[in-house]
Amino acid sequence: MNKLFSIVRRPWGWMVTLLHANKAWIKIIRVLPGECTSEQSHNERREIHIKLYPTLSIKKVASGERHRMFGGLYLEVAYGHPREEDVVRYDDKYGRT
Repeated sequence: MNKLFSIVRRPWGWMVTLLHANKAWIKIIRVLPGECTSEQSHNERREIHIKLYPTLSIKKVASGERHRMFGGLYLEVAYGHPREEDVVRYDDKYGRT
């Protein structure tokens, strides 16, 4: 598990875990302009992505639903059984599929 409040760098930007409990986590995620996360799904968790910048939007992501984030600042709330290992990647511009 990541240390709370430490910045974790990714090729597309960074993330900070604000809370990681047994059944949920809350993260701040920054995807750099022109970048994107991998197209992915999760089997054991659901997510809510609240895009804070540059425009406000909210997206609910069901278990098994393919999704990705594009440039912006997000608040991610994951619930169910959130773990970093629960990622199925379908497309990734950084070669991580």
